[in-house]
Amino acid sequence: MALKTGRSLTAISLKRHKLGIPTRAIIPRYTPGDLRLLGTMPDEELARKLIRHRRNKLGIANFTTEQNKWTAEVDSWLGKFTDREVAGRIGYHPGAIAFRRELLGIAAPPWGKKNKKNIAVNAP
Repeated sequence: MALKTGRSLTAISLKRHKLGIPTRAIIPRYTPGDLRLLGTMPDEELARKLIRHRRNKLGIANFTTEQNKWTAEVDSWLGKFTDREVAGRIGYHPGAIAFRRELLGIAAPPWGKKNKKNIAVNAP
């Protein structure tokens, strides 16, 4: 639900609680084989191994720098367009855009001003 609505899990849980709708706990499902690995290696290593296994089983590719869309051109849009506009163009969450913009020390565009220019169509 959080992914569909763009809201945080906390916001969804609080709203469900306010409406009297029970929340569902997110409990990872471990196989007996997964559980046998507990205590056999550091938690961080085991977590990486289990996540890698689950990702591979679901057919999800590992994130690589090739998939990273932060190019010099995209960085140049930060502060010129709203975080939402940039996010829509490159397929990232607006929060990720804001984080990158703040990391680079770029101020958000002034509120109330709409940038009439369009982001280049041939951009990544």
